[in-house]
This record gives sequence, C-alpha cells and structure tokens, in this order.
Amino acid sequence: MNNVNLLPQTKTYEQLSFAFIAPYFCYVLLNILNDFFALWIVYVIKIIVVGSLLVFTRYSFNKIHLRDILYGFVLAPFLLLLWIVPYYTFFNITDSFPKQTLATIANPEFYWILRTLASVILVAIFEELFFRVYLLEFLFQAQQNKHTSIIDKCGDTLNNKPQDLKVLPLNKYSIIGTIFLFTLGHSVSEYISCILYFSITLVIYKYLRSLWVCIIIHALTNLGIAVLVKYWGMNFLWF
Repeated sequence: MNNVNLLPQTKTYEQLSFAFIAPYFCYVLLNILNDFFALWIVYVIKIIVVGSLLVFTRYSFNKIHLRDILYGFVLAPFLLLLWIVPYYTFFNITDSFPKQTLATIANPEFYWILRTLASVILVAIFEELFFRVYLLEFLFQAQQNKHTSIIDKCGDTLNNKPQDLKVLPLNKYSIIGTIFLFTLGHSVSEYISCILYFSITLVIYKYLRSLWVCIIIHALTNLGIAVLVKYWGMNFLWF
C-alpha cells in the first residue's frame, strides 16, 4: 500500500462497494428517523451503526506522519473560511436564514456533543473513503474503459479489480464526477461551498499525496463549523 494505490487489488469494485459506500449511505438514510425520535437519539443511533461499520470493516490506511498533522492544521482554517463565506453569502442574498437554532433542539448540549463527534470522526473518515478513495479511483479507471456510454463504462468497471496505479487517480471523469456527487450529497445552499472545498482539497491531495491530510482537514473543518454554531450562533451551518 502506497500513497497512490489505496484500494486492495484482490477484489473487484463491486466486491469493495459495500465497505466504502455503506457507511456513507447508512448515515444519510438514518435521517429518516428525524421524524420519529429526538435528534440527539438519532445521532446516538448513527454513531453506533456507522461507527460499527467503520470499525468492523478492514480498511488499509497509510502510516500517518507528523507533517500530515501539521499540514492539516495549517490548511484547515483556510478551507473552513472557504466553506463559510459562500454559504453565509447565499443566506444573505436569499434572506432565508433557518428559524431552527441549536437552542430549540431537545437536549442541545448533548445533541451538540454527539453531532460534533459524528461529524469530526465518522463523517470525515467515511466521506474521504467513499469520495477520495473509492469513487476517485473507480471513475479514473472507468474513463479508460472502451465503451462510449458513461453507464456502460461504469457497469463494466464494477467487474474489474483496481489497477496498479503509478499516478494519483485524477482525470476528467474522476475529478468532475467526485465533485459533482460530493456536491449532490449536500443541500442546495451548500453547493458553491462544496465545489470550492472539494476542488481545493483535490489540489492539496495532488501535491501532498496524502489521504491523511485530507481527513484531518475534513475533521478540523467540521469541528470549526460545530464551534461556530455553538459559540458564534451560526446556526445556518447546521440547520
């Protein structure tokens, strides 16, 4: 395992799909419980279910280095700002700041702790695994498929095993595809922030060649958002 080949080459993309996709979609699907339980209970369930998927699934990570941590802490404030400014601007332009606030949530302190833990640890890991590891490499390989149809390219690639890569899996399909799907997984008000955030982190990934830097940036950005919601009243970042 090196900084280029992050997927095991012993299984097909279809066989690997559950390990890399299930945590993401499970976390999202559990939002249906919001109508039946207090939000803090939903986050308890998310942490247990998605946390179990991540813990009991064997992923291969490169060794983390001190420089990865340092780069993450240096770059995270810039990415946090890049996320907040377009998002705040959108609400100002549309004059549609949400009425719900942290104070209106049942057990707000407990909810804030649980949601912060989930976003800093779980979300930062499973989104990076899905988008920057699995999807990026899958779409990179799909572009090389002989078919002209995107659907046919992806369908055939599911039956293939990951390639032995010599360069990071960055090409037209993988870059546009991951940015598009990452953005699609968020609310419309976050679209500009998503495009800017993921584009810049792809540049960082290209030059630093470290998944850990991206995970740390992701975690610290989510932590910064949680702090701003609780202590600066920026409830629009969550609600």
